[in-house]
Amino acid sequence: MQRNKKIIIFVFMIIMLGFGYVDLIIKPQVCRKEALKENIKACQINVAQSEELSFYENRINEENKKVSAEVAYIKNKFFKSIKQEDIIILLTEMLKDSDFKVPSISFSKVRREGSLNIINVTLPFEGSYKGVITFLKKIREYKRKIIISSLHIEIIENKNLHGNIMLDFYGLLEKDENNEFIKKSNRDAASKANPFECFDE
Repeated sequence: MQRNKKIIIFVFMIIMLGFGYVDLIIKPQVCRKEALKENIKACQINVAQSEELSFYENRINEENKKVSAEVAYIKNKFFKSIKQEDIIILLTEMLKDSDFKVPSISFSKVRREGSLNIINVTLPFEGSYKGVITFLKKIREYKRKIIISSLHIEIIENKNLHGNIMLDFYGLLEKDENNEFIKKSNRDAASKANPFECFDE
């Protein structure tokens, strides 16, 4: 009887030790494992969000670069200055060594359209067919925006052409003190009393 009692006590102690082992060692390990799983999931979510954020940030930067390039391209299509003296110098350069005579030039008042300033320039002219075509080509191919708004041509007795041409010069509203027309090669033309005197007969 005494022996059976000892066996029961021994078994009971083993069972209690087992429960104690589970409570003190196994359960904390299980909890720690679950916590690690949650941390791993959280890290994976953060990594995914970070990668997604980086992706969109790169996309935004790329779009911003494209927009900036497009804005710069558009701005380069317009004059930074449409002052009368600048336009005279530009036209003088275009008319140099050409069979296209311009006895006078007149300007309209500057008008505003949106973010642009526009000035109309009227040129009475006389010249050969080739001279007229060459001048019109220079206007059409010029890097800044010049629109031929009106063109009237007649043939005179010596088979030359004469008439009037009206040009619209488009400039940005932003002020820019840098004169894009005047270069070292044509500063002498700017000092002449009549920039078109070399085209007179």
